[in-house]
Amino acid sequence: MRARRAIVLAVAALGCCWALSCSKESPTSPGKKEKTEGATVAGTLQLPAEAPGKTFAVVIDDDTNSANGFVKVITGTCGSGTRISYQITEVPAGTYYLYAVVWVVSSPLTTPRSGDFVGFYGVQAGIPSAPNATVPTSGRVTFDIQLIVMP
Repeated sequence: MRARRAIVLAVAALGCCWALSCSKESPTSPGKKEKTEGATVAGTLQLPAEAPGKTFAVVIDDDTNSANGFVKVITGTCGSGTRISYQITEVPAGTYYLYAVVWVVSSPLTTPRSGDFVGFYGVQAGIPSAPNATVPTSGRVTFDIQLIVMP
């Protein structure tokens, strides 16, 4: 139960930046072609129940402070079933927190609340004590995330 409380508090703290679409990436200057480098991060989100038509996000970040943005984030819409495949390209090499949210009861891109699905890579419930998803300089790496229903 303590792990579930920890995830509720941490995900609530992460939520303030959703509506602002914050990013730590620097914008490309006009007239310059953006360099494409980094690895592809892919995997599967395992949901606790179906959530057809609901919005999901997968986030890669080097900290759990959403106020300073995210390294990479993608969003999409859940289909039928309890498995969602995702792919994020051009992720810089490093070790990150990797987590996902499915807004089941609250509005998309807001702070998740009780009834929404959340999960961090590498833990059943809660937040890893340190970044644990290591991304290489190139190639493809796979991380599956088990989501739970926020209590």
